[in-house]
Amino acid sequence: IWDYVDEAGRLLGAIARFDTPNGKELRPLTYCEKDGVREWRWQAMPAPRPLFGLDQITQNPTLPVLVVEGEKTVVAAQAMLPDYVVTTSPGGAQAPTKASWEHLKDRTVVVWPDNHKEGLYYAFAVSKLALDAGAKSVAIVDVPSDFPNKWDLADPLPKGWDLVSIKALISSAAVVHGNSVATFILKIGSDVEIARNVYQELINQHCKVVISESRVWHYVGTHWEALTESKLRRVVHLYDGAIYGQGGITKLGTGRINSILNEFMHMHDDTGF
Repeated sequence: IWDYVDEAGRLLGAIARFDTPNGKELRPLTYCEKDGVREWRWQAMPAPRPLFGLDQITQNPTLPVLVVEGEKTVVAAQAMLPDYVVTTSPGGAQAPTKASWEHLKDRTVVVWPDNHKEGLYYAFAVSKLALDAGAKSVAIVDVPSDFPNKWDLADPLPKGWDLVSIKALISSAAVVHGNSVATFILKIGSDVEIARNVYQELINQHCKVVISESRVWHYVGTHWEALTESKLRRVVHLYDGAIYGQGGITKLGTGRINSILNEFMHMHDDTGF
């Protein structure tokens, strides 16, 4: 059982882990009042939920914060990396938007993603949320591609790796900025919303963009050139895996990409160009 506490160390709730024949099962435990009765119940804490180890974050204001996925990983990483305060959010990759990230204001933050697609999506979401909360800087560790699938800091170190090289990975983590992670966070994940974001991304890349006759034109200094379809589709591909709503993940196949491009062309067509 992992306890969630407030800044003063007072108990707010817990996450319990059960090892079953079908694998691990994590269940939240919260002290609730219902129909006048106060008792512990198997239900999640209400949003916004506290970060794990909130007392350590507030009591060590000068230490950088390392965000990982899962309470078990926090405990292992904290023992390994005492020069950091290690934390996570309740619900892991499924619910980063339900946590309160306000305690990362003015902090140096590094995110270590689990080594799989969902872990990377969590890292992108946390980066955006931490920046929105006012973090001084946020960086994401580039986990080597030859690390085992789903590897995290609670697992045995891969062959050839030691604590020194792990610390070096953290130190070399690439700093992200608001614009570099914004495309991975959507409100509802609709085709129209993605089409609007694609247009803004093209503006960011090319400054001057016009859509006419079912083509996208950008200004190259002396004349207008049409973007190739492959370049345009690559911009749409940025939103495959985008987080939306309360932890939903956008999935883009050929049909949906075509639908987004169709909306994009209709929304921004300049018939007078």
